[in-house]
Amino acid sequence: MLKCSSSQYLNDSRKYWAKLKITSNGFMDTLDLVPIGGYFGKGKRANTYGAYLLACFNSKSNRFEAICK
Repeated sequence: MLKCSSSQYLNDSRKYWAKLKITSNGFMDTLDLVPIGGYFGKGKRANTYGAYLLACFNSKSNRFEAICK
């Protein structure tokens, strides 16, 4: 996770954070994901989605497959 150096730190907030993944060969790893479901939040995330179920396209089976929450 990376944070913009000019942004201020906010407790329990990822508004200014970005995920960056670099592979062993030095290239950035990107994924094209599609939301296929959602989970209702609890507590401060009540009445909204707290997490999403994400999928990627499998060209061999010609369908989307869930890979992460």
